Amino acid sequence: MFNLLKSDLYRMVHTRLFWGFAIAVVAVLLAVAGVMAWVSSEGFIHLMEDSMAKVANDPTLSVEEVQEAQADMQEGIAELGSLAARQLESLTSMWGNVFLGGGLLGLIGSMFIGIYLVRDFRSGFVKGLPMNRRGRRNYYLEKMLLVVLVQGFCLLLCAGCSTAFMAMFGFSYLEANSAGDILLVLALTWLLYSAYGLLTACVAWLVRNEGGVVAWAVVVSSGMAGAFITQLMLLLAKALPFLEKMTAWTLSFQVGSLAHGAQGLLAPSDALPFAAVTPAGQAALVGLLFAAVAVAFAMAVLRKRDVK
Repeated sequence: MFNLLKSDLYRMVHTRLFWGFAIAVVAVLLAVAGVMAWVSSEGFIHLMEDSMAKVANDPTLSVEEVQEAQADMQEGIAELGSLAARQLESLTSMWGNVFLGGGLLGLIGSMFIGIYLVRDFRSGFVKGLPMNRRGRRNYYLEKMLLVVLVQGFCLLLCAGCSTAFMAMFGFSYLEANSAGDILLVLALTWLLYSAYGLLTACVAWLVRNEGGVVAWAVVVSSGMAGAFITQLMLLLAKALPFLEKMTAWTLSFQVGSLAHGAQGLLAPSDALPFAAVTPAGQAALVGLLFAAVAVAFAMAVLRKRDVK
């Protein structure tokens, strides 16, 4: 199994797919940091103020429309004013804003994993491996270990590049996260996105189609589907109150909690229906649960499918 893992790592870093994804991630994170630096500049704030003055003098707008537009602009200017000093709340909350809350990490990791796994079947690579009972078990276990390693790499790439780019543009932090806080956020994020990656691997082995796994990554791993399901459960909770607490059992909900940063992760919580645990403990439970479901499905069902 470990020989196959070494082979996969060697093949992966020698593909255009790997470097294409890596370069795209770095470019996106640089662009995000650059945009934040631009909107926090005095020039952009002056531009917003000039726009507000033009709206006030626009004869085509009613008094109510002018007041509404000015209120929105003043709110935006107030938010930008807090960025003028280029001070963010904390390092971990910055990570949440840049690549967690928007689903960037889930999107890129799952998309790469899905495409890479499908190509094993499309290229015929899998046909050259021993696919007896032991060989199948080793193949799928090794691929799932590879998924976890890939998600760890994507996380470190996003965390490292976003931190470096924010520093390059002169951003600092109002609150200093301790080493323990940083490691906790990284560990929980790795676990949750490993669960996303393992679910994506199951989809890849099930459909064996690049379009299918890309669609899954865009809709599910990015958090889009999870956000919709959460809102639906909250709506139904008016009739079925227990659904409100059950929203905490979704991966997207836990990723959203981590997007707020390390603050409060170790505080007591009553979100679980059967016990009071910390948000960090709850996130770990949810990540382990979904990862276990994916591993069980892969080993019990998918490894028995024809490899052709």
